[in-house]
Amino acid sequence: RGMGSGYTQILLDGLPPPRGFAIESLDLQSIERLEVVRVSSADTSARGVAGTINIVLKKAGAGQSNSAKVSVGTEHDRPQADVSGQWNAGTPDLRYGATYSLGHELHVRDGHVELDRADNTGTASYRGTTRDELRFDAASVNPNVVWHANDRTTLSAAATYRWSDLADRTGQKGAFNSLLPFPNSDFELTGTTTFWQLSSTVVHSLEDFSRVEFRLAASRNVRNRSTMLVGSSDAGEVLLNRQIDSRLTDQVVVHRGSYQPIELLGPGHVVKIGYDAELTTRTEVVENVRYLVGTGPNIGGLFSASIDTLATFAQDEWQPYEALLVNAGIRTETTRIRAADPEDVDVGTTKTILAPSIKATWQLGSPDRQLHLSASKTIRQPSPRQIIPRRYFSNNNSPVEPDYVGNPQLRAETAWGVDALL
Repeated sequence: RGMGSGYTQILLDGLPPPRGFAIESLDLQSIERLEVVRVSSADTSARGVAGTINIVLKKAGAGQSNSAKVSVGTEHDRPQADVSGQWNAGTPDLRYGATYSLGHELHVRDGHVELDRADNTGTASYRGTTRDELRFDAASVNPNVVWHANDRTTLSAAATYRWSDLADRTGQKGAFNSLLPFPNSDFELTGTTTFWQLSSTVVHSLEDFSRVEFRLAASRNVRNRSTMLVGSSDAGEVLLNRQIDSRLTDQVVVHRGSYQPIELLGPGHVVKIGYDAELTTRTEVVENVRYLVGTGPNIGGLFSASIDTLATFAQDEWQPYEALLVNAGIRTETTRIRAADPEDVDVGTTKTILAPSIKATWQLGSPDRQLHLSASKTIRQPSPRQIIPRRYFSNNNSPVEPDYVGNPQLRAETAWGVDALL
């Protein structure tokens, strides 16, 4: 919808992945479908300011099946090789399976850069060339199981594990201007990333056909990085040689529960009430900051942040007559934000937000002609990176591309959204 990064909510099997998780790291063979939700509802979180994208992974199907795929090729002159497959087995009451993948990518890319950058002193131009050399290897596996314990109870569990290894070198050479501390640079990045997610769900139907559902999930993303930046002048003099070793850990724990009573408000009503509890934490350990040439700030030490959210909701889906369906709900979210630096200075905020929503769908004659109208209050929580009080380096620290420091006093943004679709 033309909004910036962070305003679209991304979910993996209906769960928020850790902030350090990259969507592009998912293997396409493990994805069953994408669900796009334009408007938030009370039971699905109010954080989709610009909408929600839910990535649904493949689950175990009925019967037994095995498949494998090997592909070798190039994309934009970059050689790639992939191996992927899926395995399913079990009985009608107990199904289990897994998807898996291995991948390798290697590329060298040359480019040309032309930039006009402006600060309060005026505009300066930059003309230069770039060269990017990348090697990327990855492996993933996604096991899952579904058990129909009896006619009323279903239990399911799923896991995702992904490992990747990266080596990237970027060089830039250009004409000097006052907005860049050095016109020529070589940047090297190496590291590994591991991501896992575990989830379990219990769905039980009561004797009166009311339904209860509970879900518990946890995920963790660990990224180890080693970077080196060498900056030099037009004459080739090295002005800066900085090396940083760091380890970043993102974790999310989610517990959800809901209850759908039958005809609580009478015929035609489907009521749902429940709660969401979520704990998001980030730990950054900057193990080494070395200046072989030049000087700069030392950002070493342990930094941490946590975002705790407890939400309750109530929602009613009502069909007053055949051509009209109305969904109305209300959600409260209480969020506690905390951050700490190497000196154990602990600061943060706590805030409660009330988020109502309503959506109406009219059938206009034929099934393919519908009018959708909706209004909802949405929330954008700050990310752990935005609240950790550590200095993030920009390779070209300047007025238009500055270094960055998080602010533990940040609070959630709220917005009202109105949507109409015919």
